[in-house]
Amino acid sequence: MMPLSHRLLLVTANAVVVAAAGIRAPLGWMLVPILLAVSTTPAVAAVVAAWSAVLIALSIAVPVVPGHQSDPLWLAVSGLSLASLPVFARLHRRRMAAEVTPNIRRLTPEGAPRPAVLALSRAEAEVAASTKVRGLGTRVLLGVVQGKTAGPARVAWTLEQAFEAIAARRTASLAEIAGALDQLVEGMGPDVHVAASLVEISASGQVWFLRCGGPAVLAARQVVGTGAVVGEGPGGLPLGLGAPAGEELVEAPAGARLAVVTHAFSAEHYDDYVGQVQESLAARTPELAAIRLMLGHATGASAPVVGPALVIEPVTD
Repeated sequence: MMPLSHRLLLVTANAVVVAAAGIRAPLGWMLVPILLAVSTTPAVAAVVAAWSAVLIALSIAVPVVPGHQSDPLWLAVSGLSLASLPVFARLHRRRMAAEVTPNIRRLTPEGAPRPAVLALSRAEAEVAASTKVRGLGTRVLLGVVQGKTAGPARVAWTLEQAFEAIAARRTASLAEIAGALDQLVEGMGPDVHVAASLVEISASGQVWFLRCGGPAVLAARQVVGTGAVVGEGPGGLPLGLGAPAGEELVEAPAGARLAVVTHAFSAEHYDDYVGQVQESLAARTPELAAIRLMLGHATGASAPVVGPALVIEPVTD
């Protein structure tokens, strides 16, 4: 995954090289920005396109060396090409989302005040489990195995089985569940830990979450409205690195679609993590939003899958 700053640096370097070489043809100025823009998110593509336009304008306004063709026709062609880059980036990501065939689980029963969808990527280090608690609601664990271990799939399976057993107890709080899981992971070895988030969706539609190394929860009001980060603090330590029983629970807003992803997703999109989540939450359905939340940066023919992802709908009337 290439950060936005690296993409802008490469675009700038390309402009310097083609200018120094006396290349005025639009293709020389446009090829690198096109390759860097269509292989990322639409938001990043828009920034790359805007910076490329600034460099082209400077090459004409400051003619120290031969710059881009100043003919109005060629400028129009380059301008239209740059303007279309975010559109092509969006189409590319939609095609990749359509090619992903994750395991989609509906976690809440039909007619529940707050529907929820969990998408699984089947990645080896993926941790994802859910359990329904009679008279309480649904509890969810999602995260990713980190550290040095020869069998991340075994660690994930053991943790998922333990969560389903412990979380099914109505009297156990999220902090108590996290404390038990922390001890379990700690016993698997000093170099093994799991960056995770625990979520509780009550039968009445309230959502509580506890972060143990997991990234911040993101909310989008009215699905495509303004976005907000829920619980911006650093959260607790990953499971296996310290008992999180004292961590404070955070209640999520009722009138927003929520996204809970893993550290794998936030690391893949660290240059535009919030923007990518908000863009994904704008999807028409929670299932499509969950699929988009499992995609890494597009590189080459396809994007890496960095699930799992949980999408929780706003409270229904």
